[in-house]
Amino acid sequence: MRSWLISTALFWAVSLLAQPSVQFGFESGKLAPWLVVEGGFGMLVTDRAEYHHSGGAYSKEGKYFLSTLESPKYKPDDRYTGIVLSPVFVLAGPEISLMVGGGNHEVTYVALCTLDGKEHQQARGNNAQKMAQRTWRVPDLVGKKVYLKVADHYATGWGHVTLDDVKAKGTLDPADTLMLGNTNADVQIHCRPIEDFDIAEQFPEANGGNVLAIPRFAKSWKEKNPSVIHALMQSGPVVVPNDINAFLTAKVLNN
Repeated sequence: MRSWLISTALFWAVSLLAQPSVQFGFESGKLAPWLVVEGGFGMLVTDRAEYHHSGGAYSKEGKYFLSTLESPKYKPDDRYTGIVLSPVFVLAGPEISLMVGGGNHEVTYVALCTLDGKEHQQARGNNAQKMAQRTWRVPDLVGKKVYLKVADHYATGWGHVTLDDVKAKGTLDPADTLMLGNTNADVQIHCRPIEDFDIAEQFPEANGGNVLAIPRFAKSWKEKNPSVIHALMQSGPVVVPNDINAFLTAKVLNN
């Protein structure tokens, strides 16, 4: 009986270790594949080595971590506010561990969300620069698609969030990670040419042709038996990033 229990325990331990894992440690020094969806920040991914003001080695894992406090000149600035989202991943284990620091305000936190936007767990700092270890137990979310949300809506004292070393069992789900730019992205919207036989009637600049690059083209027409008026709107916007090495990904939705 004892050997059976030991064998069973070893089996489950090996099975757990064999599960794929998701880890966000920001060691690339870049924010991607995370995304700013609201507001703006200074140096979101930073390699700051010491605490501001007091000195001492920063409590972090590795070289880089996420901080809504840091400015491009390595100065603290609580005026930065906004929301940052992680990629979507399918949770395969009941626990998620992370290191969180910064403010303890209601509006400065890290949340675990499902695709409907519901926040199932939150973690905050202790009004301290030191990041504390947090663990979320969410067995009810195993098998579901989730993501992390960093929210900072406090612009004065301790109005920031720091995050590092997020670990979970699971797999990334690029198909449900939608990134089409954000309010701070340096992009331009260009117009794909629209082809329609009626363009020449509405737009003299088409010079009699049926193709023209315009933001939108609308038209309507009537039919009898039964009487009906049809309305059609065509548009072909193209997002063009201006930043070097910028990228766009999109999720194709079913019609």
